[in-house]
Amino acid sequence: MGLDGQTPCGTIGVEILPEGDVEGLAVGEHVVLEAASGALLQALRLADCFFAIRSGRVQTFQVARKLPAASVVRYPPPFNLELEADRAAVLHRARQFVGLDVSTVGHYLQEDPTNEALLTELLITFCVTGMHWNWRVAEAHKAERHFKAAQGSRNPFVGGPRPISNVDELSGNDSPETAKTQMSSHALGCAILASHDPNCPFVNLDAACRTSEV
Repeated sequence: MGLDGQTPCGTIGVEILPEGDVEGLAVGEHVVLEAASGALLQALRLADCFFAIRSGRVQTFQVARKLPAASVVRYPPPFNLELEADRAAVLHRARQFVGLDVSTVGHYLQEDPTNEALLTELLITFCVTGMHWNWRVAEAHKAERHFKAAQGSRNPFVGGPRPISNVDELSGNDSPETAKTQMSSHALGCAILASHDPNCPFVNLDAACRTSEV
């Protein structure tokens, strides 16, 4: 079971990416993609694609253009991927999951496979750190977005999620349970070009699409 909140190894930082531009991210970086609707999808940057749980299984995909918002997760040492060997280890772990369904991933991570948003975060943090802790990445992203909007600050958020007395303040009437980070078929369809799944609702396969391979 993923540990909730701060982990024994510290807290994360979240850096909002200018103009939602995910180009140029390094291999092994954990990102949060946000649609205009506010829906979130956590993903992992691989060598030439992104990696996430979508439509019930682990897939790789391309992001076609800038998103309304996006952020990159900054893990504390020793999980900050300073060496090429660290990034190679992330790729090695990720490759083992591509194509697996949520039931198989949930069994491996000892987590409820019906909570796809949490399962996605645990899978990505496992690929990055080797441990499936819940760092509350979605809450940290929302907190930093809220802080930026309120303060107009340009400095990256460091030190983990800011204290939030009521998550409802950041997400309208949605509670943490209902504020899922899963993407709806409408949310990022215009931005994601390719998927392993030919029936994936996030893409228009009549448009120019290609399959990503890890």
